[in-house]
Amino acid sequence: NELAVNIFVESKEYHDVIQQAIEHLTPHRRTVYLLSRAEDKPRKEIASLLHISPNTVRNQLAKAIENIVAYLKNNTV
Repeated sequence: NELAVNIFVESKEYHDVIQQAIEHLTPHRRTVYLLSRAEDKPRKEIASLLHISPNTVRNQLAKAIENIVAYLKNNTV
């Protein structure tokens, strides 16, 4: 089905753009984001692993999401 193929291709392209957005994060922010989203670790555990406060984790996650959204706005149709 052509529609299914188009949806798959668009989904793959969108995934690639999200990956690029994550790669554009600062190293520290990317680490916090990936620990939270890819590894599903809670804020307290991330804070302990990185020797930072849970508030810093929260702030870094918020900034990471802002950065990703901004990247997507500038790099998608």
